[in-house]
Amino acid sequence: MDLKAIEQWIAASIAGRSTIYYPFGDAVGGRLGAFAARVVAAADAPAAERAGRSLSVGEVWRALLQVGADVQGGQADHRRLFEHLGVALGI
Repeated sequence: MDLKAIEQWIAASIAGRSTIYYPFGDAVGGRLGAFAARVVAAADAPAAERAGRSLSVGEVWRALLQVGADVQGGQADHRRLFEHLGVALGI
């Protein structure tokens, strides 16, 4: 469920649309909202706080691909996707 939520959030971000996520019976909406708030806060932080790094939709996508490779390789747990993405993004 988390993967589907993050993919839809990325797609909505690219399209310039907001996301309302109703995951019947799963708390992913809260996890997605908390993760999105961390990404937005990091993107809005002054450049000095980000050590010159940008934080874009593309960077989130690349982090998702890296975490996916880590999950396939057994280095990451798919049930903790947002946590792994946060680490990959440095947020």
